[in-house]
Amino acid sequence: MNIEYIKSGILTILVGMSLLLTLALWTYQPAHESLNDTNYIDETVIDGEEKTLTSLLQPSEIIAHDGNSHSSLDDREDELRLFEEIRTWQVTQTNPEPQVRNRQLAIENSYTENIEIRFPLEVPESFITQMFSLVDTDSTWDQTFNRMFLFLSQSEQTVIVKFVSDEHGEQITGQIESRSAFDRIDEVINQNSNIPLSQVTLENGKKLYLTTEEKNVDSYLLLTREIDIDPMINLLFSNPDLVSRQGTINRDGGTVYYNDGTRRIETTTVFRDDRVMEYVNPLSSQSNTLSRSELIRQSLQNTNDYKGWTDDYQVDEITESMNRIRYRMYYNELPVFETQGNATMIEEEWENNELHILKRPLFKTERQIEPSSVTVEPAEEVYEFLRQIEDKISMGPVQNIRLGYQLNTNNENVLELEPEWHINYNGRWRPFSFFEEIYSGREVE
Repeated sequence: MNIEYIKSGILTILVGMSLLLTLALWTYQPAHESLNDTNYIDETVIDGEEKTLTSLLQPSEIIAHDGNSHSSLDDREDELRLFEEIRTWQVTQTNPEPQVRNRQLAIENSYTENIEIRFPLEVPESFITQMFSLVDTDSTWDQTFNRMFLFLSQSEQTVIVKFVSDEHGEQITGQIESRSAFDRIDEVINQNSNIPLSQVTLENGKKLYLTTEEKNVDSYLLLTREIDIDPMINLLFSNPDLVSRQGTINRDGGTVYYNDGTRRIETTTVFRDDRVMEYVNPLSSQSNTLSRSELIRQSLQNTNDYKGWTDDYQVDEITESMNRIRYRMYYNELPVFETQGNATMIEEEWENNELHILKRPLFKTERQIEPSSVTVEPAEEVYEFLRQIEDKISMGPVQNIRLGYQLNTNNENVLELEPEWHINYNGRWRPFSFFEEIYSGREVE
């Protein structure tokens, strides 16, 4: 056989193999799509803003007490403006007081005229110097507070300040030696526009102050905008080029997974086009417990770093044993509640100063469609209804009653915010309609 024919045959085979290999490379689709697009480089912020500590720790209610009469301001925005005004008043002579056996009775017997400011959770006392204008204090306090009282001392024409907690007996006291502050508190307590409140005592001893009149509250239809997942991938994975993607999203929803072999992000559709995400970094070492103040500061800095405050959020719950902090979405100064997973919550868990779990929405509210007014029944009627169905539910787990928005969707990517009373029942917020369904005999989750 001619050697040239053999060479030509071998060359033809090699060329054919080369063409087949090239075709295979062109048509190959890996099971996990690589995310090495150059658009991912240096994108580590999303379409949000930074927040301050005080903006995340707003009071849940402000109550005016005058002996056995109780009332509140007629507008939530007026309450928050009053709180901002109080924050500017100089507080002097701040000192801790020893344990008080009957703290509530001692407070109520101190002065008949006072304003009570309630917070939705226990706040570290070390934050008092940042939240308020304290003068000449170098104290280091390691307890918490969830209520603040401003008492009128008629004899001295001064305002006595007390920071107290429902969890322990220690108090911090101070004074506001300002006649204008005294007159302002007196004005708030006695103004005719206040809304009357009735006082009830829960089985756990906590006092609630409930509205006795109907109230008109706006409902809203909100448009949303998707938050790009790319910056979160860059932020949460050390090498985004190694991250792969699995799953698809269509009109009916879907779940998409991103992972690098260790860490994982799972995105899930909760509304038609809106998604939530859950990031897990499976750290194996034993975690140290962060203090409440450390957890808040670390979480605040982390979220500020990627400008993650895409709507109005406030600290809602802290579980120190798990290094967990949860923020709730607010709209028009009211909390937003829902049943679609993490659609209105940002949740973080930390282990050894590393982010272990992050859950958050991947959408932000854009603009509102013309609001409509809804008449909300008095909270007093809600409480009485719960009492009337004690054959179906126990009153023991009732911990609080609060006005907020119930989030629904009409499947057109429009969020419906309907004002409704919500009951904290055994640690979980439930809309009043949930208990009405129990009464009617319907099956509820």
